Amino acid sequence: MRYTFIAFVILASKAFSGCPNPPSGLADNEEPTFQKIAIFNDWSLFSITEKKECWIASSPSTTHVQANSGSDELCRGRHQISVTIAPRNKFLPEFSFAAGFQIVDELVPVLKWNSEEIPLPVVSEGHAWSQNSKTDNEIIKLFMRSESFNLISYSSSGHRVTDTFHLSGFSSALTAAFAECGIQMIS
Repeated sequence: MRYTFIAFVILASKAFSGCPNPPSGLADNEEPTFQKIAIFNDWSLFSITEKKECWIASSPSTTHVQANSGSDELCRGRHQISVTIAPRNKFLPEFSFAAGFQIVDELVPVLKWNSEEIPLPVVSEGHAWSQNSKTDNEIIKLFMRSESFNLISYSSSGHRVTDTFHLSGFSSALTAAFAECGIQMIS
């Protein structure tokens, strides 16, 4: 299965943590079943050694929430982006986004750098992925040569959310993730 659900909720911000019903899999009180290995500036490395699974994750440095008129306050659980390296993906890096809210299927999340945009069209509840591993590789290449990017998503409650992520430490964290899983990094 290409699209990985990992309990990668350790980093996430607790903004909006008073939500009475956060999206499933994103509650603030979930117990992690993995190990945090290292921090690389804006990125952290995690692993599940017995599954030979590693991933790096980062939380947004800033978030801007724009509500439609009449919308309630955004109820948001834990949220972050990650790149996973696992046997089920043939150890190809897989990018994913945990929004912390139900994503509107018709308005897919979009990564934005200056004039470049990459949609994340595979959406399931509060998670989104790119279309395929080729797109994941494009995202990783952009991450390696950029300082930051915006991720724009839309909640089912009518909010436009712009998260800004910084990429300081990304290359080092990804290299360490491959090493932690005992896999040679493919460039």
